[in-house]
Amino acid sequence: MYLLNGQMYTASGAPLQDALAVAHAEHLRPRCACTERAAPMYIARATGSFVVKRMPCTGHLHSLRCPHHSHESDASIGDSSQPAIQRDPVTGQVRIRAAFAMSSGETGLSLHAGRDHGLREARHRFTLCDLILYLWNEAGLTTWRPEFADKRTWAVVRHHLIRAASSTWVNGTPLTQALFVPEPFSVAKADAIRARRLDRLSRYLCSSPARDRRMLLIGEVKELSTSALQPRVVIKHLPDTIMRLPPTASGLHADQTGEPNCEPPSRLVIGATFSLNGGAALTINEFQIVSMSAEWLPARLDALWRGAP
Repeated sequence: MYLLNGQMYTASGAPLQDALAVAHAEHLRPRCACTERAAPMYIARATGSFVVKRMPCTGHLHSLRCPHHSHESDASIGDSSQPAIQRDPVTGQVRIRAAFAMSSGETGLSLHAGRDHGLREARHRFTLCDLILYLWNEAGLTTWRPEFADKRTWAVVRHHLIRAASSTWVNGTPLTQALFVPEPFSVAKADAIRARRLDRLSRYLCSSPARDRRMLLIGEVKELSTSALQPRVVIKHLPDTIMRLPPTASGLHADQTGEPNCEPPSRLVIGATFSLNGGAALTINEFQIVSMSAEWLPARLDALWRGAP
């Protein structure tokens, strides 16, 4: 239930959509009625509808049974008060300053003032890990309830990630254009899937005059090789595509400040920038890999694989 302009609305249906349309135009803010404190929310415009979303750093203000509740540390997922992320309270549009480059001519960091300045600047920008966690949070994938069992498939995860990216810009680039999340692969539909993928990649990476563009990949790791001769990664749902890792990936390491003998994660999710190299070959420029549970919950933020050129 949402409290909006003094009236209560159920979480779906035409009355809520009508009220959200008016509230969006008049810059009104809804509140979630799951607890007496009525946590503030914001309105995002999606394709053909309006969506009520949780304000950053308020997941703990919601009831445990509320879909907007989150037990994750919002500080690790991005805070609108930090220089790295700015959210327009009127439009809901989010602009992120990233530490990774979105083109070959962009460093992602302001290093012109010296190394110390560059390090300070980096601390105020999103890493690829930050972006993964931000999208996971915006997509509502940091929460879990028993009724989700066997329903949170990659198709569901992909749908919510793409929707979460709809109002986000990274280093001045609309994330809806630059983000590539592989669609679920099916042998029966393989040709159609490949055709859609090639069209998507070529339209963005090969468009003139921006041939130095990079796309952002989010996907599940199927196979990872850090061999000095041929570092590479294979992404689930991209069985016919091997993505080359930068040469320095042969020194890939995991930062593990937790228990060294803990069980390995059920899933590894990669966030990476990639580009075309030598024609049709896809080459990863920078990447980070985050551990996830079997239910797609960020499992161990203290175990992070890193790689950069």
